[in-house]
Amino acid sequence: MFSQYLKFNKVEIIDQLASVIVIFALVVVYAHPLKVIAEDVIEEIPVEETAETIDTGDASAETEVVNQVNINELNPEETAESGDMPSTDVSIENEAEINNNVETEAETGENEVEGSGEEKINTGNAYASANVVSLVNFNLVESNGFLYLLNNFLESMGHVDLRLIAPSSGKSLYSIPTLNSCGTSNCNATTTDLSVEIKNQAEISNAVIVRSSTGENTATSTNNVGINTGDAYAGANVVNIANTNIINSDYLLFAFNNFSGWDGDLILPNADFFSSFFSQPSVSAANISHTNSAGIENNVTTSADTGGNVSEGEISGINTGDAVANTNVTNIANTNIFNSSTFFVVFRIFGAWNGSVFNAPEGVSWVETPSGIELFSNDTGGSDTLEKDLNINTNNTANINNNVQVIALTGENKATSIDGEASINTGNAYAGANIINIANTNIVSSNWIVALINIFGDWSGSISFGQPDIWVATQVEAPNPLLFSSELVFHTTVANRGDASASKVKFEGHFSDRLVRFDKENLSGNYVWNIGDLKPGEVRELTYTAKVGDGMEHMWQDALVKHDFNVSAYETDANYEDNSDTIFLPIQRPVNNLWSFKDPIKIKTSTYPSISVNKTSSKATTTASSTIGYTIKIQNSGGTAFKGVLHDILEDEKGEVIAENNWELGEILQNEEISVSYEAIFNASTTPGMYTNYAWVEASGKDYKYGNLVWNEADSNLATTSIVVIGDSLATNTDVVITNIKIEVVEDMEYVLALLSQAPKVIINETRTLEPKIIAEPESTDTNEPSRQKAQEKDNFNPWLLVFSSFFLIMRPNTKRNITTLF
Repeated sequence: MFSQYLKFNKVEIIDQLASVIVIFALVVVYAHPLKVIAEDVIEEIPVEETAETIDTGDASAETEVVNQVNINELNPEETAESGDMPSTDVSIENEAEINNNVETEAETGENEVEGSGEEKINTGNAYASANVVSLVNFNLVESNGFLYLLNNFLESMGHVDLRLIAPSSGKSLYSIPTLNSCGTSNCNATTTDLSVEIKNQAEISNAVIVRSSTGENTATSTNNVGINTGDAYAGANVVNIANTNIINSDYLLFAFNNFSGWDGDLILPNADFFSSFFSQPSVSAANISHTNSAGIENNVTTSADTGGNVSEGEISGINTGDAVANTNVTNIANTNIFNSSTFFVVFRIFGAWNGSVFNAPEGVSWVETPSGIELFSNDTGGSDTLEKDLNINTNNTANINNNVQVIALTGENKATSIDGEASINTGNAYAGANIINIANTNIVSSNWIVALINIFGDWSGSISFGQPDIWVATQVEAPNPLLFSSELVFHTTVANRGDASASKVKFEGHFSDRLVRFDKENLSGNYVWNIGDLKPGEVRELTYTAKVGDGMEHMWQDALVKHDFNVSAYETDANYEDNSDTIFLPIQRPVNNLWSFKDPIKIKTSTYPSISVNKTSSKATTTASSTIGYTIKIQNSGGTAFKGVLHDILEDEKGEVIAENNWELGEILQNEEISVSYEAIFNASTTPGMYTNYAWVEASGKDYKYGNLVWNEADSNLATTSIVVIGDSLATNTDVVITNIKIEVVEDMEYVLALLSQAPKVIINETRTLEPKIIAEPESTDTNEPSRQKAQEKDNFNPWLLVFSSFFLIMRPNTKRNITTLF
């Protein structure tokens, strides 16, 4: 029985294990497909796309085409038979054909983005310009002139100075080279008989396309979309000068496009130039024949577009910039000018003008128009008659065809959002074209200036005929040291170094009236004087006195008083850097102040030298290329001084040493006076400004103290004098010649011979040229080297004084060295 029971259990166990295996196998078989299906579902879940942004930089394109065909400049040699007036004969025949095909494009647009995220397009600015110049059959006979073309985008221009027009390698400047440098009066003053025969035929065809674009962008998304475009600038200057004969004349043609606001001035030549310009002499006899035939066709399209935008979305918006387009077409055809001067300037201003016209010369008028400003010459003619016979015969045929397109585009954008916001912001668009056709123009014995200017924005500048340059400098006469109640004398020079008059000139001063006060003039710390008008080259001298105020009574330390000066005028100044000046006045505190930390006074005996130096000049103001006399007085009111050396330095406004002299004086006897005089010649190219002389004596002295002989330094004070040189503001080369040096001892003539024998460097009536040089500060102290600081040291040395002396030397302005009173 027991065995049967075991056998039954074994079979049952096996059956149970088999059942478990079968069940497990079924579970695995059915579970594996479920896992694969789950993985397939995960792979099909879409991933959310990220936002995309397109940012473009700026784009610029520039084209310049210059055709110069049959350019003839003649300055013929004179021929004459005995007893006859010299004569010149000229014969010219020209034929030319020019075809210009120009396409200039700058583009940052035409971008496309599509997605389901937040999509953006940001485009940069686009700048496109073209200058196409055709000079065909251009004949200059005893004449000269310039053609100046300029396109300016966003750069700061500053002033445009037509006084400085000359051949240049800069962009957009074209000039006709000349074989002579005759000016208006020189060219027209030719007294030879002139016979000229000219035949010209010209064919000019221009196809010019200038396009700048930041628009034509497309953005699409189920989310938010945005398009922001930059500004677009397009400009073209097309100038055709065909069959132009300029005989015995001068000319200037200027075209300017400024694609933004402008704060500079247009500077024209001054009144002196136009006086000559309008007064060319009339020819006594002339036989002139002109035959002209001209055909000119202009097809010009100027377009600035910020619109044409489409925005679609749950919330949509469109903001467009400004669109400005302008075209100037000037045709001057079959023009004959004889014995007459023409001046014509046209401004087109697409904003506000806040300026003036300064120093308009006689013969020029101006008027504001709805579109800008116009300046023009009145009917004027020369009063002189030129003894000259002219025989002129010209035959001119010209055909000019211009097809010009100037396009600036920031619009035509499309933004589409299915479930979000759509926005479009366009930039500004500026398009400008100047078309100038000058055909069959004959200018004989005349002057001619034409300027065309477009300003696409506000203009805060002015029109100036020449420019004033107001300059100021001040020097002070004062005792050394400056104490309470010390008197100061101010010498201020105000000059106009420009080429035009200055009106409503004002002089202003600013200082601390607690420390310095003006009694007689009843002036406060801020004062203003109206000087009035200053003509070119005119100089005004101002002299006024002041005193150190009672505010010093309660000062416990020395003070350094800053005094500012400046001048101003109604007109724009050529150089504002020289309109101001600054001096520093070092004032010592009272010695009886209870808070004073004065060092003990060192008492010296009568055997100790006491040397004083005074220096004067023959003039306070002079012009370049002149001679200035200098006198140095040396007095010794104490005992005999030994090893005396006189140092003399001339410095310019920058502190650079222009001339330096060192004279050995040897012994300087008690109560002796020595006079040193010389002349300084400033050459014609001397840089205008203030020049200051510094003179001092270095010497040694014997002093008996407590029965002992002691050697000490016996240096003098520092003496100064300044002069103001008025001259050409462009001069940069200062050379000084020292001449007529004389040394005289007032009382002891025998000493003069000893002095000259001991100082071989000094020769009476010596003349020598001193090259300008800069003397650097020595790295180490050298007792033999001249030093103005050494001349200032006193035996009653005060440490507080050293502090303020150092502060004063640091604070002195670099541009002017105007202090006449030092510690």
